[in-house]
Amino acid sequence: MRVLISLTAVLIGVAAARAAVDLEWRVENQGADVGDTVRIGFYAVADNDGADEPFSAIEAVVQWDPVYLGLLGVDNNGPYDWLFSGFPDDSGLDGLNDTFADGNAYYQAWNNFSEYPVATPEGLLVTTFEFEALAYTNGTDVVLLPEYGLYSVTAIYDDVIPGLNIVDDLGTATVRIGCLGDLDGDGDTDLADLAELLSGYGACTGDPSYNPAADFDDSGCIDLSDLATLLGDYGCAY
Repeated sequence: MRVLISLTAVLIGVAAARAAVDLEWRVENQGADVGDTVRIGFYAVADNDGADEPFSAIEAVVQWDPVYLGLLGVDNNGPYDWLFSGFPDDSGLDGLNDTFADGNAYYQAWNNFSEYPVATPEGLLVTTFEFEALAYTNGTDVVLLPEYGLYSVTAIYDDVIPGLNIVDDLGTATVRIGCLGDLDGDGDTDLADLAELLSGYGACTGDPSYNPAADFDDSGCIDLSDLATLLGDYGCAY
């Protein structure tokens, strides 16, 4: 018995040390109009010195502002064939999926038993969340909550030790509905927005002048690609 306990402790220590997976959002279509479908990729990203990380399952508590977004469902368009990927009936637990009108949901993805899904440093597309754009906004967030109520948590489970949560960072998606280049939030893309972008042009993450709102492609730097995006949106108004 003492040997088994010691071996289990070693295995837990090794798994905890080697395994780390981030959950990340990637917005496909910023600047969608009201009534359009906003698609946000949900990724599992290995965060362990460039090594791939297999895992067994994911559960996630997702929250958004229902004034601006209405959850439609998920599009299981990723490379892994999940046994289940969606919103389970949790009416006997915390009831997050009883209605999506309140701005929260509980998502699960289960492995298919033939092979484990693998988080890579580039990111494994788990699924794509789809929301209806309900109202114009310069920025509204879709977030992951570590836990909700008594039973619902956000977790990625190890492929070796059952129940070991190896999740690290929980990402946030900021969605814009309407004019993509509206950096000052006044309802249009004009000279003021161009000046705001240029004031941080060339800055990267960590620089005092870096404005993440102007980094439209989330490259980590405000560059020609972002300038081209704003100019392409120039004159937009809502």
